[in-house]
Amino acid sequence: PYIPKSYIPTLQKEVLAEPLKALDGGPDGLETIRKLLIQIQTKSKIKKPGFIILEILPENSDKIVKLARSYFPDGSFSVFEDLSKKPRVLLGRIA
Repeated sequence: PYIPKSYIPTLQKEVLAEPLKALDGGPDGLETIRKLLIQIQTKSKIKKPGFIILEILPENSDKIVKLARSYFPDGSFSVFEDLSKKPRVLLGRIA
């Protein structure tokens, strides 16, 4: 879930068939991503070195990279574009 709550009513009919829990990323679309990064950091959910791969909202790509770096300052993060040339995937290597 990475879509801001206010965007949800504007989504395509096919996307709206998904459960709300699978879409709603909170007010800024980052709520679930924050929780995931906290779990990875505090509960050792990834054996280091390890990787995280997240589908992201293109408008939040810079914010997500900054957020990930705040939790993992020694990690390396890259954003990859989808076929429409929009930033869509965050790949992070957690050291």
